Amino acid sequence: MFEISLLAISILLLLFSLILAVYLFRGTHWRRTTLIIALLLIFFGGFRRALIISFQATYASVAFPILRQDVVVMFFLATQLVTGVILVHIMLRTTERSKAALREREKRFQGIIENTFAGYFYCDRSGCFQNVNRAWLALHGYESEDEVVGKRFSMIQADPDVKMMDQFFTTLLSGTPIPSGELQCRRKDGSVGHHIFSAHPVFEGDSVVGFEGFIIDNTKSKQAEQALRESEEKYHELFEGSHDALMVINTSTWRFVAGNQSALEMFRIKDEAELTTYGPWDFSPERQPDGRPSKEKAGEMMGEALKHGAHFFEWNHQRRDGEEFSATVLLTRITTKEEELLQATVRDVTEQKRAEMALRESEARFNQLARLSRTITWEVDASGLCAYISDVVTDVLGYRPDEIVGKKHCYDLAPPMEGVDAREYNLALLARKEPFMNLESQMVAKDGRVVCLSSSGMPVLDADGALLGFRGMDTDVTDRKRMEEEKERLQEQFVHTQKIECVGRLAGGMAHDFNNKLGIILGYLEVASQHVDPEAPLRGFLQKIEKAARDSVDLTQRVLTFARRQPVAPQHIDLNNTVEGLFSMLKKVIGEDIHLTWKPNSARPYVMIDPVQVDQVLANLMLNARDAIDGVGTISVETADAVIDEAYCASNREAIPGDYVMLAVSDDGCGMNKETQAIIFEPFFTTKDVGRGTGLGLSTVHGIVKQNNGFINVYSEPDQGALFKIYFPRCATAPDTKTPMPSAPKEALGGNETILVVEDESDLLDLCKLMLDSLGYHTLTACTPAEADQIIDQRQGDIHLLITDVVMPIMNGSDLARRLLSRYPRIKVLFMSGYAENTIVQRGILTDNVHFIQKPFTNEDFAAKIREVLQTN
Repeated sequence: MFEISLLAISILLLLFSLILAVYLFRGTHWRRTTLIIALLLIFFGGFRRALIISFQATYASVAFPILRQDVVVMFFLATQLVTGVILVHIMLRTTERSKAALREREKRFQGIIENTFAGYFYCDRSGCFQNVNRAWLALHGYESEDEVVGKRFSMIQADPDVKMMDQFFTTLLSGTPIPSGELQCRRKDGSVGHHIFSAHPVFEGDSVVGFEGFIIDNTKSKQAEQALRESEEKYHELFEGSHDALMVINTSTWRFVAGNQSALEMFRIKDEAELTTYGPWDFSPERQPDGRPSKEKAGEMMGEALKHGAHFFEWNHQRRDGEEFSATVLLTRITTKEEELLQATVRDVTEQKRAEMALRESEARFNQLARLSRTITWEVDASGLCAYISDVVTDVLGYRPDEIVGKKHCYDLAPPMEGVDAREYNLALLARKEPFMNLESQMVAKDGRVVCLSSSGMPVLDADGALLGFRGMDTDVTDRKRMEEEKERLQEQFVHTQKIECVGRLAGGMAHDFNNKLGIILGYLEVASQHVDPEAPLRGFLQKIEKAARDSVDLTQRVLTFARRQPVAPQHIDLNNTVEGLFSMLKKVIGEDIHLTWKPNSARPYVMIDPVQVDQVLANLMLNARDAIDGVGTISVETADAVIDEAYCASNREAIPGDYVMLAVSDDGCGMNKETQAIIFEPFFTTKDVGRGTGLGLSTVHGIVKQNNGFINVYSEPDQGALFKIYFPRCATAPDTKTPMPSAPKEALGGNETILVVEDESDLLDLCKLMLDSLGYHTLTACTPAEADQIIDQRQGDIHLLITDVVMPIMNGSDLARRLLSRYPRIKVLFMSGYAENTIVQRGILTDNVHFIQKPFTNEDFAAKIREVLQTN
């Protein structure tokens, strides 16, 4: 019975394991494979165990029935099979859960990668992209992963960082991670961005199969760094170029750490190193004007600046030689990562203080006179009708008292004002029954003049508080108002003059450098032309380049003229004759639709000016007049004598009393409003369409007029044309019209003298040497005065001519010439420069005893000038 039960249990266990095996067998391929292998192992293991049991069972009894041994074997096989299948099921379930968890982690990781703001990339060992996220695509300007996958990382290599990117690639393949790095990467559209990245190698076993990492866009940060560097450079330029004394104070040591040239000059200090040995109170007297010790008060001022960020005050300073002076000081707090600093902006206001003192004395005298002057006293009733007025009204308004009392209301003499009803305004003022002080008003005098008054009044009330009228006094402030308006006008003129001067300095410096470059271009063009066949097509190209360069020279000269940095050769001329000589040429330029009239009305049109400048002034004004005329019109040019007196100068700040010759140019064109007139002389301002004007025409005219000590006035209204009146100082005598002696024929250019050329522009120096060598001269060259000194020290023979640029670093050409003259007393000197604001040319006029050539120059002019200088006694 037991054997039957055991056999039944074995059969049930086999059926159960079979059903479970079939269920597991219906899974994925790898599950089926795992199941078959496991069952085979289990079956062979169980079969082996069953044989062992079978052999062990024989020891019990020889007579033991064979069925019992089979049942036992089957039971053990069944239990072993069920146990194995269950274990396989448990193993497969555990593996499935592990893989599901792994897939979930991979999904979360991929989601993080796809949604992070950092760009993710994975490259195989060959450097080809295998995976990138959306952020990476956006950073590089790509739309889909298909545009990138399979392509090598060199597709994003930017030219500046090609070598560095290759080094990073080599490092990663060697198995070394790169925790942080910076690269410039090329985007799809060709632009370059700055990226911060980190990357590490990907291993399979011990082998590197690729690398992956993240990148972050750092372009804006780099741009900000660049902007910061540019800002620091600009601040340094402004710091060094400021006319005010600028000094920086370290608040931890209370010592100066920096100062500009103006500060060194203001306090008469040798250099910046000496400045850093002083503190703020070392440049002050012992006590300030209020009696307080300077050191104590200075500490208080600096404390205010540190507390509030900035502090402005007046201060008595002391130069190192003991001289005291008044100044304004602006302390500004500057906070850096390392320290806290104060910048002191010091402006010497000694002259301003003197002017203010004179103004206060003048005001004191004026106030004394005002107290002694008579004031209009008056009384009106509640309706504003005049009941009393003092006799002074006759002096101020021209009316007798009897012409006003009982006949005129307080508002009857008010001038008409747009948007204001004088009657309602005055009645409302009376109805308030409140006193008023220094109320500004206007009245029309008997002769039509508008008089400005400062009025003060008190209400007159009865016992019940009802208004009976007003009593008060009026002071004539017409002159004061006129002075205030004049002050504002003069301030505007001063600001305008400062602006023009600043732009002029900038234009002069730029034109100087530009002249150097043009000199090189023209010089080598001339050399190249000598080596090209006149019939060759290349000759025509060179001529076009030369024309463009010549046009650039003309434009540069106009800039220099505007900046008043252009050397000129003024002559004693008859302005009528000069203008008349230009008229035929100008008629062709203006065109047939414009009618020109010429009226030489000056009896003594004698002025001292360069005739070329007259040409520039007249051409610019007439071309502007032509452009202002739409269709047919008239342009008139005339001269006249003018005597400018003090009264005229009072309303025309640029004028100086004296005798002048006026040159006037008028047209009947579109005219201009007051706002346009205020800015027409500013450089680069133009009302013409793009491409039709440079904006330098009128500014050039203004520069020429100012350079020749004249002034200019403009009169114009919209649709009423324009009139430009230019005033040049008149010469007392007529110019010498004797026929000049005919000049001797030019001598052959070239020679065999020794010439030393000093020029800090290396290309121009090479060109000068090329020119001089071709003329037969023995040429020595130096880029700096220091190199010139070495040549002088090593030179045994004579040097016949020094050719030097005027403006050079460390030492100017004039100082170099003086040093060389001490060694070679008979040496000749030829100065050259792109503009003439230096020690050789004063106020734009060349002195007689200085040899000078203006850049750019032609080879022929250069050769002729050299022979002229060498042959001069």
